[in-house]
Amino acid sequence: PFHDKCMEECLDITDTEFGLLTGPTFAVSSIVMSIVWGWLADYWYRVYILFFGLVVWSLATTFSSIVYTFWHLAILRVVLGIGQAAVNPTGYSLLSDFFRSERHSRVLSLFSAMVFT
Repeated sequence: PFHDKCMEECLDITDTEFGLLTGPTFAVSSIVMSIVWGWLADYWYRVYILFFGLVVWSLATTFSSIVYTFWHLAILRVVLGIGQAAVNPTGYSLLSDFFRSERHSRVLSLFSAMVFT
C-alpha cells in the first residue's frame, strides 16, 4: 500500500524497523496495559479511565503525523497502545452495565466487531 512506501521513504527506515513499528511496539504495550486498565476499572470510575485512554490515544495519533524519526514514531506507537488498551476493559464493563443481560451477547459482539475495524 501507499503508506508503507511513504513511511519507508519519508522516515528512512528499514524493513525491520517498519516491522517493529507495526507489530511489537504497539502490541506489547497494548497487551500489558490492558491488564493494568482492567484492574483499575475494577477499583476506579471507568468513564474516567476510558476518557483518559481516548485522550492519550488521540494525542498519540495526532503527534504521529508530525514525527520525522523512527524512534519518535516508535515511542508514539507505544503510547498509542497504552491509550487504546483502555477501551476494551472499560468498554465491555460499561456496556454490560448499560444493557440488560438478555442483550449482552448481541451488544458485546457488535462492540467486539467494531473495535477491530
